[in-house]
Amino acid sequence: DDLTFKAVWESTYFSTRHNSDYSGDIEIPQEVNGLPVIGIDEHAFENCRNLISVTIPASVTSFGSSAFNNCNSLTAVHISDIAAWCSISFGSANANPLCYAQNLYLNGELLQDLIIPESVTSIGSYAFYKCKSLTSITIPEGVTSIGSSAFENCKSLTAITIPKGVTSIESNTFYNCKSLTAITIPKGVTSIGNDAFSGCKNLHMVINLSSLDIQKGRSDNGYVAYYASRVVNADGVIGNFYFNTEEGQHYLIYYTGNETALTLPEDYNGDDYQIGEMVFVDNEDLVSVEIPQTVGTIGKSAFAGCKNLATVTLARGVMTIDDNAFENCTSLASIVIPQNMTVIGNSAFAGCSRLVSVEFKEGVESIGNNAFENCTSLTSLSFPESLTTIGEKTFGGCSALTNLVCSANIESYGDGAFDACTAIETLIVMGSVMPTIPSDKLTSITLFSPIPLETNEFANKVYRNATVYVPEGSLERYQTANVWKNFWTIKEFDPTSIDNIAIDANESPVYNMKGERISCGRKELQKGIYIQNGKKFVVK
Repeated sequence: DDLTFKAVWESTYFSTRHNSDYSGDIEIPQEVNGLPVIGIDEHAFENCRNLISVTIPASVTSFGSSAFNNCNSLTAVHISDIAAWCSISFGSANANPLCYAQNLYLNGELLQDLIIPESVTSIGSYAFYKCKSLTSITIPEGVTSIGSSAFENCKSLTAITIPKGVTSIESNTFYNCKSLTAITIPKGVTSIGNDAFSGCKNLHMVINLSSLDIQKGRSDNGYVAYYASRVVNADGVIGNFYFNTEEGQHYLIYYTGNETALTLPEDYNGDDYQIGEMVFVDNEDLVSVEIPQTVGTIGKSAFAGCKNLATVTLARGVMTIDDNAFENCTSLASIVIPQNMTVIGNSAFAGCSRLVSVEFKEGVESIGNNAFENCTSLTSLSFPESLTTIGEKTFGGCSALTNLVCSANIESYGDGAFDACTAIETLIVMGSVMPTIPSDKLTSITLFSPIPLETNEFANKVYRNATVYVPEGSLERYQTANVWKNFWTIKEFDPTSIDNIAIDANESPVYNMKGERISCGRKELQKGIYIQNGKKFVVK
């Protein structure tokens, strides 16, 4: 057709210089006349300014210098084999069509989170040059070399793990990766080329496991620590765990194993320690983890993106879960917040879409902004007496939440704390501050304050369908108070009463103190405290 080819050694074909007036989409064929196309000549598509997309077959192993020079309208490069792409030899930056297109598609899907196959042992120079679609890259342990400018100007790239087999990082490898925030230099790295990390202005944390003398603010070692606010050098190892000590505090900073069921070390040289930032981020091996009582803090993003992590056991002694610590752990089904933990950070469990159950032990004082946002499987919540503060959008988007028990000492709810929690049916408020609940499915609201709580308006159907239970002696006040006077049914209950009771199948629903509905037919309830028709009772 419009493409022309030349034979090389009577067995392979290269494309030759192309008509510069060509526009639209080009698909390089896998073979011509029965012979595979293995290369693209120098200047082959130079000045094809109306070229929009190009499809490259897996047979191509080389691109000549300036092969796509001045192809300014390119928007997409399509490939079918990422391993083959990693091994291509590019004669120059503008030999790679990504220099202009900046978007790489693998089998029709835009590449964002790239996992390079285990079969790859090296990544060629310019392989992903200017690929703006990439946000994260997982490189297999078998890779021993990464070519110069391989990821240069990948401006959306936020995370990358350099495998331990790499011994040198070439010049310009990560040049101008402006979104890259943290990097780990493996133990085996003996050299970092010129400008390897120059322009990485958000690279604030460097973990150095190598013997290189890496210090923040210096331009040597490829500018790796030039912009860093923190450089962490490993000074101790226990098995696959690397530790660092700063000002008498020990930090777990890196993990090199691949266990699925992981138990963290009981201590570090006999002392307590903290889990540092991003130690296990995006680890796809982890299925379960046990965190001992000697760990005081789980650092920022420590387990973020561990999509197969289903079970987390936190021992009493863990005091703080920092920001984003378990964000997007999409297999996590339940979590018990241990006694005496005081702080749950911003977005700590955000996006844990399979999280059904959260049990809070006494001790938690504050839950940060967005901490459980979009935990779309969470059905019931009951807060401990110690809790005083719930942040903004903390439980926003928890669309399956049906039962909510708010403890007595909560002083404030951040804006949108329960945004889009549209399935809530049962609400119990033991304190003097009323949360804003957007659900129109409310059927039961139990309030323990004798003074009418300030609240926003509810949906009209809530006024008709929900029963409001208020303390004895406060009925008239609620019947005349703003908003509450709109409810069709308000009843009194004795919040101090304690009775023995057996539930009959025909009686009203019974809830435990977590707000969970109890279904027991005519059987007697087990020992414990329950709520029925807004009235608290105990079964002895």
